[in-house]
Amino acid sequence: MDLINDMFSTNLKYESLLGDKEDSIEKNESYYIGMTNHLMKQIPKQYYNKCLHEFLTKFQELQDSEKQTIYELLNVPEKEKIVYREKIVYREKKKQKPKLSLDDY
Repeated sequence: MDLINDMFSTNLKYESLLGDKEDSIEKNESYYIGMTNHLMKQIPKQYYNKCLHEFLTKFQELQDSEKQTIYELLNVPEKEKIVYREKIVYREKKKQKPKLSLDDY
């Protein structure tokens, strides 16, 4: 029963707080998710923006599929490609040669 209580305890301890138990913990995806949730609870709301900024500094190193997942989570619309076409509104008329008047006999 103690083992089950330890697994579901609300007092999560990570990294330096673990002491000798640190080596016995398997560091997989769920470990890092739990560690991140634990850190988020400790961060005051006024510093959340700065912490998020630090996490996103390595965003460019992610694969495209991982980036797309984050875009969907944040509801970022797809970037539209804008194509500019140059349209000629007026054209200069060609200079015509003056017409000769042949009525002078």
